[in-house]
Amino acid sequence: MKKLTKKDILKDTIKHIDIKKIDSTAIIDSMREMSFTSRETASATDIFMRMLKDKKCSI
Repeated sequence: MKKLTKKDILKDTIKHIDIKKIDSTAIIDSMREMSFTSRETASATDIFMRMLKDKKCSI
């Protein structure tokens, strides 16, 4: 197998998404039942949402 070079890796343009145009709730909720890292992402989302709702919390 050919070793990838920086040029190989960077040849494709990265496509970003506009997170304001999608509702990611379903995918984040489904992550609760996936691998450890996915569960931690869902847990972090829960914490972040609680922080947003807490008027005394500054982010």
